[in-house]
Amino acid sequence: MGRRLTMLSIYLLVISMSLRAEDNLTVKNIEDSSLFKNDFVARDCPLNAGTITGAQTICSGSVIAPISSSLPATGATNSTGIVYSWEFLPNGQSVWAAVPLATNDSYTPIGLTVTTQYRRIATDPSCPSSPVTTAPITITVTPLPATPGASSNTPVCTGGTINLSTPFVAGATYAWTGPNGFTAAIQNPTIANATIPAAGTYSVTITANGCTSAAGTTIVVVNSTPATPASPGSNSPICSGNTVLLTTPIVAGATYGWTGPNGFVSSQQNPSIPAAS
Repeated sequence: MGRRLTMLSIYLLVISMSLRAEDNLTVKNIEDSSLFKNDFVARDCPLNAGTITGAQTICSGSVIAPISSSLPATGATNSTGIVYSWEFLPNGQSVWAAVPLATNDSYTPIGLTVTTQYRRIATDPSCPSSPVTTAPITITVTPLPATPGASSNTPVCTGGTINLSTPFVAGATYAWTGPNGFTAAIQNPTIANATIPAAGTYSVTITANGCTSAAGTTIVVVNSTPATPASPGSNSPICSGNTVLLTTPIVAGATYGWTGPNGFVSSQQNPSIPAAS
């Protein structure tokens, strides 16, 4: 019994001395152990959100340049890497919302009609300090001008003047297009000596604050001017008190306009003037 105690004391002494001698090495090994880190302490994995660029001013509904990654997120600690997502905040809203299916480091919005902010979120699934978020960028949306009204003095006859018009808009510029290669950059253009090819649809847009409206339209009808009536006649000469008879050949679809002495007017094809004097 006494011998066993002696041997036990020796073994304990050796173990105690070994621990003291290797104390520094043992602690270092524990600190370097990934198993120890994973299971017992929070790892130091600072995640950097990076930066994004793409602030711009656009017209409502126009094509938007991509929001690009000027500096990607850094600090991923394992093979899974960094996971990206995006959020947006429309003007007038207070709560950021997730952008569906946006998982790349860059993003291109579409169809914006109001000013909107965007930001990118970087997450390292194995890092307790994530997610981290970039500073937001703003896409400023300028509304389109209202569609202008368009009007004309239609119908007109060949040789006449077409008058096109649209309401005044302060600070706007105008752009007209139409048949026969017509263009004009004034508010109310005219077309002299109208011809049949000048008939058709005329469109006008206005541009204000760098944005162009949808087109307003007006349809112009150009009719051929009838030929001078052939051989208008009368029963001249007549005696005082008799009836004056005026005549002109019939023209299908035409209306007539007679004028004469003493303020005479008539819209009949063959008018008469009784009791001539």
